Amino acid sequence: MEATDEESWAQQLDLQWEKRFELREPPTEDKVMQVNLGSQDHPKPIFISESLSLMKKEELIILVKEYIDVFAWNYEDMPRLDQQVAMHRLNIKPDAKPVKQQQRQFRPNIMEGIEVEVHKLIACGFIREE
Repeated sequence: MEATDEESWAQQLDLQWEKRFELREPPTEDKVMQVNLGSQDHPKPIFISESLSLMKKEELIILVKEYIDVFAWNYEDMPRLDQQVAMHRLNIKPDAKPVKQQQRQFRPNIMEGIEVEVHKLIACGFIREE
C-alpha cells in the first residue's frame, strides 16, 4: 500500500512540475555581453544586455562598481555570512533509527565538478562533514 501512495505522490508531483514548467515565461532572448569588473587573477564577471544603449551600459557598469562590495563571486567573498541564515538543519525525531541510503552514482565528469565544489565549501568553512 505504501509503494502505491509513494508512486501516486511522485506522479502528482511530476504533473505539478509539468504544469508549472509549461506556464513559465521563456528566458530572455536578448544577447548579453560579459564585462569583467575584477582583475585577470580574480575575475568578477557581470552580464549586460547588448540591446542597451552605450550610455545605459556605462551607467550600469558605474552603478555596479559603486556597490561592488555587495556582490559575491565566490565563497571567500562572504566571510561574515550569518550561519543562522545559511545553515540547514534537519528536523529529525530523536528516537528515529538512522537508515543508510544507497550511494548515488553520477557520471565521472559530473562527479569531478561536484568534488571541486564540495572541497571549496569545506575549505571556506561553509560546510563540514557530520
